Amino acid sequence: MSSPNTSTLSTFKFIFDHSAIGLVLLNEHFEILAINQATENLLKISREQVLNKVFFDLKWYQLAPFASTVDQTHTSRRSIIQREINWQIYSDLTVAFDLAVTALESQENASEPANILLEFFPLDRMMRINKDEALWDSQEATQAMIRGFAHEVKNPLGGIKGAAQLMQRTNSVEDRNEYTAIIVDEVDRLTDLVDRMLGPRKPLAPEFINIHEILERVKKLVEADQRYSIKIRRDYDTSLPLICVDRHQLLQSLLNIVQNAVQACGEYRKQINEENSRVLADTITLRTRVLHQETIHHRRYKLVLSVSIIDNGPGISDSVKNTLFYPMVSGRANGSGLGLAIAQWIVYQHKGSIECESEPGHTCFKVLIPWEVT
Repeated sequence: MSSPNTSTLSTFKFIFDHSAIGLVLLNEHFEILAINQATENLLKISREQVLNKVFFDLKWYQLAPFASTVDQTHTSRRSIIQREINWQIYSDLTVAFDLAVTALESQENASEPANILLEFFPLDRMMRINKDEALWDSQEATQAMIRGFAHEVKNPLGGIKGAAQLMQRTNSVEDRNEYTAIIVDEVDRLTDLVDRMLGPRKPLAPEFINIHEILERVKKLVEADQRYSIKIRRDYDTSLPLICVDRHQLLQSLLNIVQNAVQACGEYRKQINEENSRVLADTITLRTRVLHQETIHHRRYKLVLSVSIIDNGPGISDSVKNTLFYPMVSGRANGSGLGLAIAQWIVYQHKGSIECESEPGHTCFKVLIPWEVT
């Protein structure tokens, strides 16, 4: 590999120095090789005073709260993101920032010690305001969840109370047996509701599988439901390697997402066809891809499985976008609000995440699961 020319190095230095993000480059001994102006401003230091010195030996008021993160990146050569760090660097100064720590390996010789790049993302006042707004939204969502749960519980409780009152008024053994059966059924319904809210309680039983086997099973189950007319398209990357997951739980998660999309499309399409007197097709696309160097839950993975469930339904209203994965909160009149909550929990157990993008006519749920799940 040829060395970068003078012009390239000059451009890199210009970008490094003028970046709004704080940048610090360390060698394998954590000595400072370079530091930019944004870092000087954030940490109130001068590059002339700190160059070639060990970053963690500098006279900070408190030990850097991310020292172990840097050491972990140095050892594992994995990039790590640490959110909302509050570091008291002087007795009268605390700085708040997000931090990305990246191991920069030599492209010519992988055995050479890696340099470490620290990227400081300052948290300004607006971000703190956004955090307060998110907290308020969370409180509202919690209230909606409680109201939803109360609504679901009141129905079987009403049935139990009514059956018990009727039992008090009758001397017929046959009637008493009937009312007892009603009470047992309603108690079972309450138990099932609580179990579904708690989600799967069994530990994962991972095995190496082809993700397309699960998706084909989901496709057959959905197509077997005669309540909806749906066209399911495949957009598979057939070169994907096997992935180690819990077959049954991941099937449940993906099925919940697809069924949610099917129901949303069906209700929407029925309304559109009635208004326009013409039949429009519901379409759901199942897409698989591999993503490289993807960050999930503050950890970066070399390879990540991406499964996208895309529908051409009405889209998700703004009023429920921030509460999609809360249990008992649903955008549909007859929805329980449990399907997506359970789906998210299962994916989370696989160290993955679910992303959602939506607008009228196009909604995409993207399930991300790292290949390194053990």
